[in-house]
Amino acid sequence: MARSYHHQVRPTARRVPGQTITISVDADGNLTGPIPDRRENTVLAVTAACGVWALTARTVLFLTALAHRLFHRNRLRRWAQEWKQFDRPPR
Repeated sequence: MARSYHHQVRPTARRVPGQTITISVDADGNLTGPIPDRRENTVLAVTAACGVWALTARTVLFLTALAHRLFHRNRLRRWAQEWKQFDRPPR
């Protein structure tokens, strides 16, 4: 069943009285802002993609640095143990 709503809308630009204007409403019939155009959607999508890329890159770099540090510490620990074996005085 179609519902009828009556609201006063103030146009954002100069309009001639009686001229047809486009308005946007939500599912409940409330007035909303203008529908985003293609350029705004593109900017939003590119910004989101850059954010996801940056977050992913930061995570990968952090995990790589953590793995490098752990492997390096383990290698130095084994190296020190080997030196202790060779550093013992002969019997």
